[in-house]
Amino acid sequence: GERFRSKSLECHGFSWYLALYPRGNRTSTDGEEFVSVYLCKKKGGGKAVKAEFSFRLGSSVRINTISVNFENAKTGHGCPEIVKRDKALTLLTNGDLLIEVDLQVHVDSAQPLLPKYNFPRAMLDLLQSGKRSDVTYIV
Repeated sequence: GERFRSKSLECHGFSWYLALYPRGNRTSTDGEEFVSVYLCKKKGGGKAVKAEFSFRLGSSVRINTISVNFENAKTGHGCPEIVKRDKALTLLTNGDLLIEVDLQVHVDSAQPLLPKYNFPRAMLDLLQSGKRSDVTYIV
């Protein structure tokens, strides 16, 4: 089916993205359409890594934590039938489907969290530009 890919984000030295299939990535046994979503580790992202993650869609659909090893050859893990397509359409807000991911990456040793750019300066530039967006940071 048709696939959408989110922008990549960095977490503990690995690059991650979401793959979303609005009509599913495989045919269900009963012929119903499902939305499929996968957390993917970008190819070339170094060694294999163990991660735990969960998905939330809107305020009503939550998937229990999935614990898995992301190998270099594997592109992603997730839910081929996270929610029926009809239900997903009721979760849209202004035409958008909010998908939240809680991700915990297991690393061999603690790595300091150092931003790659000057965050306070970037926020100031955004505010002064007049562009608006809702952003939530949870640390």
